[in-house]
Amino acid sequence: MGTIQVRRCLHIEQTDYLQDVEVPEVGYISTDRNILVESVLYGSSREFYFRSRGLSDQCDKAPPLVLRLSEDNGRSWREIETWTQYHHVEGPWRWLRWSPTYVYGPGGQLARLCMGWLDVEGLVSWDKGNPTPISGLVFVQLSNDLGRTWSPMRQMVFAGEEYNGVHWGPGLWFGRNRGVLGGPPVYLDDGRFMLTFGTQIVGEPADPMTGRHQSACLFGRFAEDGSGIAWEMTSYATVGAKQSFYGGVEPSAAMLKDGRLWLTMRVHVHRDGGFESGGRYYVTSDDMGRTWSEPQVMRYDDTGEKVHIPACLAHVLRSSRNGRLYMITNIVDEPAYACDPRTTLQIAEIEEPSLRVIRDSITVIESRRPDQPEYIRFSNWARYEDRETGNLVMLMSENPGNVGRHEECGVEPHSYRYEIELPE
Repeated sequence: MGTIQVRRCLHIEQTDYLQDVEVPEVGYISTDRNILVESVLYGSSREFYFRSRGLSDQCDKAPPLVLRLSEDNGRSWREIETWTQYHHVEGPWRWLRWSPTYVYGPGGQLARLCMGWLDVEGLVSWDKGNPTPISGLVFVQLSNDLGRTWSPMRQMVFAGEEYNGVHWGPGLWFGRNRGVLGGPPVYLDDGRFMLTFGTQIVGEPADPMTGRHQSACLFGRFAEDGSGIAWEMTSYATVGAKQSFYGGVEPSAAMLKDGRLWLTMRVHVHRDGGFESGGRYYVTSDDMGRTWSEPQVMRYDDTGEKVHIPACLAHVLRSSRNGRLYMITNIVDEPAYACDPRTTLQIAEIEEPSLRVIRDSITVIESRRPDQPEYIRFSNWARYEDRETGNLVMLMSENPGNVGRHEECGVEPHSYRYEIELPE
């Protein structure tokens, strides 16, 4: 099977301990040139911690997100744009634009997609009165010169007489639910790109705070004349009430060797309430997402036991280096509930066609040191596959978790680069 090697180095050094630095997005922007763009965000864990508790953070406001470009495959970087996230509407109401995701097409075509939603200063997304869960849209910009100039930002609206700026896609209504993009993109052999996508199930009357989350795959194809992108979406999949408090979220997807589409989803469970312990659930489709199989939990290849995973991010991907399937996530030894622990991040190979985790392949990417908080989190990252080496590259920052970022939290504010060398 071969071993997986992991090497870590400093990616961005941050001198201000309270304004930690994070790279939420990174990727290539051309089919044939090794040009990368990354988003750089400051102070996110501190701002989130204090906002979620209704406290003053007692420090300068975080600087705006910046976009950085590398024209030498990640060896050096320069800032190219300031990306203003918050746009004032009225009073405490703001419009938030999240970090953009870049997708490229043939002939130098390039697009960037960003999520946008209404936000109230001082509230977090799940607080009562926050409009975030019912206001999320997706916006698109196009470029034909590798991002030097961009078209005006326009809302994504699916083709069809039934769709408009309010009912803008299958199961999507502004004022009732929101659309959430996943990434990074997967480029298909037929010329399309695929992104994962999530929203909430909307009933009548709509109840966005209790609606169960559902996941899908979004397909895009660039028009030959560079005028736009044609959008399609699979049907939605979710996870039942006995397996998850809120359905299936944060999807990640890959194409299988047998032609099926594989979609994995995060679940959230409580210790009380009759839930099973947490894990990663998945569905498959042999008709490119028009229909899905029944959800299954991921298991080990040797014993068939459930793989214990808390409510956390996971990426599934196929390596072009060796053609094998992998998953990156937080795997734990005991039944997991809610969001922790995320103190160890691993990568593991996935056996096909069984889709079971090969236990002997599990390799630690990062793990808690004795001097760090008990529930430090290694759980949010950006990644790409290096075109020169075939290695995976992850950009990740240490997150202090529920202890919050403060001067004595024991968590460095830097962003680190992890190069993951997979076997041939």
